[in-house]
Amino acid sequence: MVQLVKLEQQEQFDELKKGDIVVVKWNERSDEHRAAVRKRKIKEAEPHFIGHYNMVEITRLNEVVLEVKRNIYFNIGMYLDGESTALEAHKIEG
Repeated sequence: MVQLVKLEQQEQFDELKKGDIVVVKWNERSDEHRAAVRKRKIKEAEPHFIGHYNMVEITRLNEVVLEVKRNIYFNIGMYLDGESTALEAHKIEG
């Protein structure tokens, strides 16, 4: 059975492995949201964009790299403190 597990603690991020599928809900200030509006994947009035990614790595600066080519990442500490453009992050298990 497939489950979405919300990532809420540093230890959960530390357990991520390359290739794990991570689903992220971005706020309207994020580059990912603006890119989705430009590509007409979502309407400009929609407050959030949800994307899924194969996790690449966690850097020494405690950032989750989700896609290298488009430079998609977020800082784990800022996310856990509620200061990130990534509003929610979930790992798909199963």
